Amino acid sequence: MSRFADWVTAVATSTTALFAWFAYRYTLKATDPVVECADPTWSKDGTQVIVDIFIQNRSTVTHKIQRLRIRKPQGATIALPDKQIGPSKEIDLSWLNVYALGTSYPGVVPGMNVNIDQTALSVVVTPSLGWSAGKLRIDLVISDRSLRPRQRRFVISKRIHAIPSNITADTSSKAG
Repeated sequence: MSRFADWVTAVATSTTALFAWFAYRYTLKATDPVVECADPTWSKDGTQVIVDIFIQNRSTVTHKIQRLRIRKPQGATIALPDKQIGPSKEIDLSWLNVYALGTSYPGVVPGMNVNIDQTALSVVVTPSLGWSAGKLRIDLVISDRSLRPRQRRFVISKRIHAIPSNITADTSSKAG
């Protein structure tokens, strides 16, 4: 009977440890930053793709955006024109912080606070010549600013459609 009790104790202990590990992973995942991306759009001249990325911190620790790297399309470059950075295959953003959840500072208008626990990046992708449609993939690396920093890699993957061609009177008469 003693062996059966030992076996039950071992199974119960390992099951408890497994569920504690699941709970710990859930807690870590719940404090990860939220990264959202709007649908990419072509610029007016049709040579660049504009991608708006929104990052929000859900943790009590400040996060630092480490870098942006373009993976696809091959030969493309990225830039942040509103911050006068780029174009390059990889952009170092280690100076850009997303502060802890609920952090704000007084705005220009009295009584209005500005939340600094979120940020938006407008990324301009310049594809190589001849590329008109396909997959877009950007890696975003974010780490927290704690004693034991944890790096997270977010992959932004979108499908870019070709620029719709303008229909003129000449082409519409040939189509019908």
